[in-house]
Amino acid sequence: MKKYLYIMACALAFVACAGKNGVAFGDIESKSLIIDKIIVSGKTLMPSSLQDENTSISFSKSDYNGFAGCNSFFGSFSLNGNKITFAGNGGATKMLCPPEIMLFEDALLSQLTGEFTLGKENDKLILQSKEMKIYFK
Repeated sequence: MKKYLYIMACALAFVACAGKNGVAFGDIESKSLIIDKIIVSGKTLMPSSLQDENTSISFSKSDYNGFAGCNSFFGSFSLNGNKITFAGNGGATKMLCPPEIMLFEDALLSQLTGEFTLGKENDKLILQSKEMKIYFK
């Protein structure tokens, strides 16, 4: 009986920790997530082929950092289930790159604030707010 209750408690804990579509913060914590594309106001933007490295974001316990195509960015966030809320205190380096790279970077960084939901769409990991969807490879 104790074994049965233990198994049920473990299963309940697993389900409670998982977000929508079975995605939990532990699935992305301490990993570099490569950004495939973003959709902002119905417009799809892809990282530029001119970039030297992949556009990405990484999450730790309460901080994030990444590379947006030209500049590195960073900040803090809070977590509630599968909801990630980016604080308004984020920052970035300020290098200037070709317009094609800056278009994507400006769209990403200008919308990376507020509440996002962590989930999956067509087997791709996504972060989605009211204004933007970020698709990961």
